[in-house]
Amino acid sequence: MEQYQLNDFTYKLTDDDQIVVQHPYKLPTSLYKFYSSSNLSIDAFTKHYLYASSPIEFNDILDSSWLLFDFRNITPNEYHKFYKEYGRDYTPDGYERDKANEFSTLRFHWYLCYSSQVGLISMTSSLANPLMWAHYAQETGFAVKYSLGQLVNSLLINNEDFLECHYAPIQYVPKLQPIDFFSRKFATPTVPMTCITNVKLNNWDYEKEWRISIRKADMGVTTGKAMLNPIRKGNLENRKNNYSSDCITAVYLSSYFFGDTYFNPSVPGILNVKHEYVPFINYLVENHNHHLFSCGGECTQQNEVKRYYQQIQLLREDINQFKIQFFPEIFFFDE
Repeated sequence: MEQYQLNDFTYKLTDDDQIVVQHPYKLPTSLYKFYSSSNLSIDAFTKHYLYASSPIEFNDILDSSWLLFDFRNITPNEYHKFYKEYGRDYTPDGYERDKANEFSTLRFHWYLCYSSQVGLISMTSSLANPLMWAHYAQETGFAVKYSLGQLVNSLLINNEDFLECHYAPIQYVPKLQPIDFFSRKFATPTVPMTCITNVKLNNWDYEKEWRISIRKADMGVTTGKAMLNPIRKGNLENRKNNYSSDCITAVYLSSYFFGDTYFNPSVPGILNVKHEYVPFINYLVENHNHHLFSCGGECTQQNEVKRYYQQIQLLREDINQFKIQFFPEIFFFDE
């Protein structure tokens, strides 16, 4: 069994090629996914799939970064083998030329190639942090609560092309240090790639992030905004991973969800849905009206302003018109 120890986390590859991440965190029963009000978010939510990002697609250049691989101890023979395996012509002077730049050319090219097998789904164990609502839902989006056990089982059942699937909490660290890829003599890239895609700086610990990590034979290569001439090739649709809707146990609508993003001006008490969002609002009503919540802000009896959530139902008046029925009790996020 191959493994790598980083502080109080241990990353293991079992003999049957499955990843095990040992950590000190308590396993949550539910995880949350924050969505913005974009069409891509609505498509993923209403069609029941989770997009598994390529490691290079994250906003933070240090998150799951190719910089976290140290290739300085690669030998000329290993260098030649890597180039041959990953589709580049090897030249005798290439080793010395790349060595002068800490093998950045080889590292980056190899990282992109191997990333086609890796997909990462970011979620959180907490709904309460206000930064999550501002940064990810942007106050007009929504958050979805999933039963963790049901979700993972559903992903395994509905996606037969998985080579491996695991989930773990992000390991937050005070500083990031690259893994010496060749001095450790890893048999495969699986363990070091698992580690570098599961560590972030302590600055991010407010997110309380958990990641579902997926390996498939090919999920395509994409560089997004990382390159002047972005690469998009292969079966990128294969990054969409289907699940059953019964994994969803609640949907929380942001504070400004009922503003002008989805709705046109109307008479008081009536929600007049914009034409392009009628299918989305109808989907909410038909599938999640029994566990739908609206979020807002309120001053508590202790004279403190906090976020709260309140159960609601949407009552259809017409094909594109609804009323909101509010349940009486409100809950503050820290309760």
